[in-house]
Amino acid sequence: GNQPKATPGKLSDVTFQSVSAKNIGLVGILINGIPGHPVEAVTLENVHLELPGGGTADAAKVELPEKQADYPEYSMFGKTIPAYGIYARHVSNVKFRNVQTNVLKHDARPATIFIDVKDATPADFDKATHQ
Repeated sequence: GNQPKATPGKLSDVTFQSVSAKNIGLVGILINGIPGHPVEAVTLENVHLELPGGGTADAAKVELPEKQADYPEYSMFGKTIPAYGIYARHVSNVKFRNVQTNVLKHDARPATIFIDVKDATPADFDKATHQ
């Protein structure tokens, strides 16, 4: 029959505070809404991630599909994303306060990729260290 089209859910007014993680995979911070339905009002504060690094220049060129019908989970785009620190797409009003991403070895991907992101505050991730 004719099923009514599902309305996308909404994620807004979320704060992640005092998060420290080491030995995590090639997906750092992924904030991904869908076209016309952005993730809204997200704050990340005192977030420190230690990432393995080693991402390739080819990985940096990958364009992630929208996957609007898929269940949203961190692994939905595979084991790597085009940025080593933060990938944000379809996001509105996001604040980064003391957010640091450290890579253990050189990574050819950029620290951040923002696509269709409105009202983002500056962050400390541009000071990411390479050890």
